[in-house]
Amino acid sequence: MQYKHKSWGIAGCDVRRVGKAYLYTNGVWEQAGQDLEEAFSIFSSYICDPPIWLEDPARLGISPQGISVVNVSGFYNAMDWIGKDYLNPSDILMECMMKDGSTLYPLSSATAGGLELLEPGISERYLIHPTGMVFNPERLFSERVVIPEGPPDCFKPEDEREFHQATGEYCASLHWQRVEYRGRKKKEDRIFNRQIGDLSYPAALPPKGWEPEYGVAIIARIPIDEIHLVVGNPDENEPEMNEIIQKAIDFLGGLDLDLPVFLTDN
Repeated sequence: MQYKHKSWGIAGCDVRRVGKAYLYTNGVWEQAGQDLEEAFSIFSSYICDPPIWLEDPARLGISPQGISVVNVSGFYNAMDWIGKDYLNPSDILMECMMKDGSTLYPLSSATAGGLELLEPGISERYLIHPTGMVFNPERLFSERVVIPEGPPDCFKPEDEREFHQATGEYCASLHWQRVEYRGRKKKEDRIFNRQIGDLSYPAALPPKGWEPEYGVAIIARIPIDEIHLVVGNPDENEPEMNEIIQKAIDFLGGLDLDLPVFLTDN
């Protein structure tokens, strides 16, 4: 296993924890030359537009807790149910785009088999959000506001947008038009800066009085590039923590993995 430095940051679900393993995806921000329009353009290939509604996630083997590795059309993918730390679908989408994609993968005999099934360049992490689909988007369309430095009006390719919009079905760009605000100050304008972890992004409150009809949906499918085991600084860790880390190293080393494994400080 090779060592890799990871810069410190605070995600919506806090910092990565020493002794834990994570499925990791390289972000597109650097790839886009730190250009927001280009970042959205690259990331649009990952976003599901429209989102894929899951009428019965349990029937598909998807759990609302943790990671479920599921066979989809002959390939194994990690189904990641996005938790309450990411209140809005746009929260997790912006974090994955502007930073990196990282999700906790518990190491145990029960989960080992799933980890061995994931393949680089093939397996994907499906982002599943409990409010990922909206069944009554009419007011979001009719009362759409311009968000400075916001997403494009549609994530579909140019030649597919007219048909997509004509159907009246929910568009993924509307994730940014219905962002919930839980600050103490009353908002007079719909536009505000949403804070998620140490990331801030512009978004819009939903139209006043709008009562959404939500459904669980897949909002994006992002590649899985690596497995990270966070080891911190072994010289500064407590001895008990270094024992936990060594057990995790031994556990991962005993698996038949296709994904590369890196030891990281953060």
